[in-house]
Amino acid sequence: MKSHGGKVMKPEQGPAIPIATTAPAFAEIQRTRQQLAAALERAERDYRTLVENAVEGVFRTTPDGRFIMANLALANMLGYDSPDQLIRERADLEHQHYVHPEERARFRRLVEAQGLVRGFEYE
Repeated sequence: MKSHGGKVMKPEQGPAIPIATTAPAFAEIQRTRQQLAAALERAERDYRTLVENAVEGVFRTTPDGRFIMANLALANMLGYDSPDQLIRERADLEHQHYVHPEERARFRRLVEAQGLVRGFEYE
């Protein structure tokens, strides 16, 4: 038998593993991968549904203040017809979104220091 690199392998270089043993193991690995992929798809769908249908405004931004995503509730709260319109038209979050722009800087400092911020309120 030759290895991937073309080297001839002799029996004393390792035990032979019968195909009857490895084929079922590979089939089980494939089944497990398919089950995990299906579970991941369900979790992503559930999360997307939760965020899209939330009555609270939900959004993500880049550190420099651009929207990455927003849900319809936030778009509507801010007078936009869709999240895409909000994302396109609000390119400077710090000055267009906050009544007091210094609140954005305070929020960023908290995130950097704590990694997670709960109950942060701003105008």
